[in-house]
Amino acid sequence: MVINFLTKKDIELIKRAARYIHPHPIKFIGAFFCTLSLIGIGLVEPYAFGMIVRGVIDKDWSILLRMVSLIVAAHLCGSGLTIVQTWLQASLNGNIIATVQNQIYRTILHLPVNVFDKMRVGDFMSRILGDSGSIANMITGTFLNSIIDILRIGILGVVIFRISIPLSLVILATLPCSLLISILFGKVLRTKTGILRKLNDSFMSTAQESLSAIREIKSLGLKENRIQTFSIFTMKVKNGNVILGVLNSCLSTSTDFISLLSEIVIIVIAFKLVVSGQLKIEYYIAFSSYSIQFQRALFNIARINSDIQQALVSFGRIFDILDSFGHRVEQFGRIKMIEIKRGIQICNLTFSYNDKNPVLKNISLSIPFKKTTALVGHSGAGKSSLLHLLLRFYNPQDGRIEIDGHDIRSFDERSFHKAVAAVTQDPILFNMTILENISISRPDASQYDIEKACEAAFIRDFIESLPSRYDTMVGERGVTISEGQKQRIAIARAILTNPQIMIFDEATSSLDNESQRHIRDSIELLGKNRTILVVAHRLSTVINADLIYVLQDGKIKGEGNHRTLLNENTSYQRLFKAEITTLTSVSN
Repeated sequence: MVINFLTKKDIELIKRAARYIHPHPIKFIGAFFCTLSLIGIGLVEPYAFGMIVRGVIDKDWSILLRMVSLIVAAHLCGSGLTIVQTWLQASLNGNIIATVQNQIYRTILHLPVNVFDKMRVGDFMSRILGDSGSIANMITGTFLNSIIDILRIGILGVVIFRISIPLSLVILATLPCSLLISILFGKVLRTKTGILRKLNDSFMSTAQESLSAIREIKSLGLKENRIQTFSIFTMKVKNGNVILGVLNSCLSTSTDFISLLSEIVIIVIAFKLVVSGQLKIEYYIAFSSYSIQFQRALFNIARINSDIQQALVSFGRIFDILDSFGHRVEQFGRIKMIEIKRGIQICNLTFSYNDKNPVLKNISLSIPFKKTTALVGHSGAGKSSLLHLLLRFYNPQDGRIEIDGHDIRSFDERSFHKAVAAVTQDPILFNMTILENISISRPDASQYDIEKACEAAFIRDFIESLPSRYDTMVGERGVTISEGQKQRIAIARAILTNPQIMIFDEATSSLDNESQRHIRDSIELLGKNRTILVVAHRLSTVINADLIYVLQDGKIKGEGNHRTLLNENTSYQRLFKAEITTLTSVSN
């Protein structure tokens, strides 16, 4: 009945959602049988009350005692079954939500980086926290209850038709009206639910962005601005919820009105039947209660369409993520990167973020084995883009990057990330201790290995000067320590994995002179037995590099060591002169 009002795509979404029952068949079946038993118990009280009325009329106290005992026993059994059913459904609901959330989170971490260029973190959080419950509610609520309501209709239908066919036909006549109302409201509810979900995305994103940038907000005096923006979204979400609530209320009110009309008709007909002796009073009393349960089940079935329409909005949003938004999930090969012997070769590489304006234009270069290579150039020259390709954040439109003659896409993920480590301009430290931040990528590392890594990163003395030493909490994003200390902790973390290739992306751009010196010393020390690639604005960081490439407008404009480029390359000369001018103006 409901299927006719759903598209083929909708049906596929429902089938996918229903598969989450498979890992938990016992709880689902248990909840089903508890509910089924409650239907049987629900038949007892109307019958008992009807017989009590007969006992009053006949002045038979024995009937009263038997029926009261029956009502108490049914109530106790029903209460016990209700508790078990509630536990089973809550447990099933929680398991499904946890499964969906884990799947979404895992999929998000495997998405290509360019997806994050288009979607905000709050959008992902909204789907993890908000939409994931819809699948569970659909299964433990709409789906399970619909099966129960169908059975209830069958059982109660037999009972009420045996009591009175005319009265039962009046109830059935209300179904087409209720179904039509549900279909009409369902379309509107789906549209409004979709709008509300998008508002929730913006709401979550605004909150997340503001909390992550709390220091910038305070320093720029933007508190009132952000409060006003947040208030606008809270009002929009509130209004959306109000509209959705009113629509659901209108749907319930409409079906309740139809139910009221049918009850009035039933009372009139029943009055005539009881007066004429065609229907006993006790049967009418039982029928009244059974008919309420029967009608409620009918209306629930009629409402399935509107409930499903609302749930389908969340289903689509969840499965969009689980299907990676149509993008190919990061693909890695099977070759183990064991020992690098020949360095990195970049061959005819062309790359664009939007498939229109290339930021790298058919470049080729070689990064020699166990040497320090630097990339320099103005902002926008393509330096960081090249590193992003080397780290497999993106894939080039043309050309390839090879390590020891193998395309980097052919290496398996674990060995690739163990062999290639990166320290960025703004490294992320997690809200854990210094020890946990350093050892996070190698939990089995010994204290000796951790201390040696810190020593190589020139951060050991600082850590050991702290009251709690390695157990010092760094705060969210490392806010309790300086930028230079954060950089060196990130370097120690990278060193601990013992990578064969280390990449430094603008690692000294925003640091003081002392921190720069420490990081330069780390790079020189590491360069003795590793392949080092450094991206830098400040040429002072790369003067001692074995090989320097000059990038300009996505092309290689020169290569050589510092002395050679300074003597022969005009692009490098301009960069060097600009840096000298900046340093001179600062000192003056």
